[in-house]
Amino acid sequence: MTYKYKSIRREICNLNVDEKFKGYRTMKEITNVFSWFHWLMLITLILSSVASLVLLIAMPDKVWYSVPIGVILVIIILSEIFSDRLYNPIERKKEIKKQDESYRTYIETVKKILEQNGIDNRDKLLLIKEECEKNLSQHNNTYNNIIGKIYNVLIGVPIGALIALIIYGDNAAVESIVALILFGIMLILVAAALKKLMFYANGYFKDKCLLEALKELEYSDF
Repeated sequence: MTYKYKSIRREICNLNVDEKFKGYRTMKEITNVFSWFHWLMLITLILSSVASLVLLIAMPDKVWYSVPIGVILVIIILSEIFSDRLYNPIERKKEIKKQDESYRTYIETVKKILEQNGIDNRDKLLLIKEECEKNLSQHNNTYNNIIGKIYNVLIGVPIGALIALIIYGDNAAVESIVALILFGIMLILVAAALKKLMFYANGYFKDKCLLEALKELEYSDF
C-alpha cells in the first residue's frame, strides 16, 4: 500500500459531507416526509400484528387470529397500490433537493482532494481504484477461503456421510456427525465475526469508503 494511497484514503474517509445524502433520517425528518396515510397503515399493521399474536396464544384452537392476519394482508396490498401516497410530496421534494445539493458538494470535495494529491485524470483515478479493490479483495479472499475450507471439511463431507447413514439405517454415528456439523457451523460464525472485526480493526472500512467515492466519480466528468 503506497503512502499516496493512504493519504488520499484518510482525507476522503474523514469527510462528513456525505452523511447528508447517505445517512439516516432524523425523527423529525421521518415525521415530516411521510404522509398521514403511511402512519395510518403503520399503526394498523402494528396493532394487527399484536392482536394476531395475542389471539394465537390466548385461543390457539380458534381461528380469530386469522382476522388481524387478513387485515395485515389488506394493508400490504393497499400500501402497494397506493405507494405514491406514503410520502408527503412537498417534504419529499425538499428532501431530494437537499440530497442532490449534498451529493454535488461531496463530489466536488472528493475531486478537490484527489487533484491536490496529483490524481488529476481518469487514468490515475483507475490506478488508485485498482489498488483499493486489491486491498479489499485480499481481505475478503483470506476469510472466504477459511470459511470455504471449514465448510468443506466440517459441514459438506459430514452431511454426505449423514445422508448415507440415514439411508442405510446406521444410526450409531449420527449424533457424532451432527455434533461435528454444529461445530463447523460455530467455526464459520466465528470466522465471519473475525472477518467483520478485522474489517474495522485493520482499516478496510476506509478502503470501502474510498472505493465508493471513486465509483461515484466515474459517473462524473472527472
